[in-house]
Amino acid sequence: MPKQRNYIKLHAAAFIFAKITRGAGQIADMLGITDKTVRRYTDDPEWDNALDDLGYTGERSFTSAKKRDAKRDTPEKYKQAYDLYVQHVKDNTPQHKIASSVGEETDLPPSTVRRWAKLGNWVD
Repeated sequence: MPKQRNYIKLHAAAFIFAKITRGAGQIADMLGITDKTVRRYTDDPEWDNALDDLGYTGERSFTSAKKRDAKRDTPEKYKQAYDLYVQHVKDNTPQHKIASSVGEETDLPPSTVRRWAKLGNWVD
């Protein structure tokens, strides 16, 4: 049987969301529940009903904070990673080792290097 929603806490969370703060973590602390539970409340139709009852007309879900993007914040690191990636391809480095090698040389996670290479079409 799926877990039952505590609609009293859902309505309390909606009130706090509409009148006090839009931070899921702050609402969770006030109500003594987890951040994940507060975020799940937005999927319940009762969430919209509660906000309607309060006369709230703004955005009804939580927005995640923007993550730091090294491509935007440090373009020189992006350029360095690109140059190293292309050089490794020219040197015939095995495909499965390129991102790790570039990551070690630039202090970037290999997953970031792979994502940039894919999104930027660094080498076709």
